[in-house]
Amino acid sequence: RTLLVNRAMSLGYPEPLACQLADAALWLERIEARGVHSLLVYLILTKDLPFEQRKPAVGARYGVRCICPIMAADLLVNKYSKRSGLPKGIIGLEGPAAPALMAPALVEFARTRKRAVRLHAYDTKMVFGENGFRFEDGCFGHFPLVDPSGTEQVGVEFIDPVAFPEPRPLNAIQLSKVRVHGFGDTPAPV
Repeated sequence: RTLLVNRAMSLGYPEPLACQLADAALWLERIEARGVHSLLVYLILTKDLPFEQRKPAVGARYGVRCICPIMAADLLVNKYSKRSGLPKGIIGLEGPAAPALMAPALVEFARTRKRAVRLHAYDTKMVFGENGFRFEDGCFGHFPLVDPSGTEQVGVEFIDPVAFPEPRPLNAIQLSKVRVHGFGDTPAPV
């Protein structure tokens, strides 16, 4: 956790947000959703992006654009926590760059409303409950779904509760040996 927090802080994240990113990655890792890998890919691919550009802003196509998954999740939680009910259908936004990292905050909020979360991103649907996740249609495996430009539309849907078995204890984290790089960049180790 300390290594992940320090890496996020080295890229301009304030400590509270860096801690939320690390905790989101570890929660996803616990439910076998490759959270640490997704966080590292996100941090590598957005390393040159100033912190101000990660924040929520007016989106050209979907109303709201947000690169940072934690800020995007917090934006939605804050907006819908002030209402008595949850929205019907899919809430769309432009970005975030790593939508799976939104899941822990959204799941916690949904749990208080006796709901689960379905994320729509990159032609893939992922269902998250309190203790687990599963891919629905369009799955191409555990490859980290990261769009550093944040231009992909991401949808959030609050659905009926989904039961998952209690996850295994998180004793170790296995990272991919794959190198991550953008177009024309020198590969960076993950």
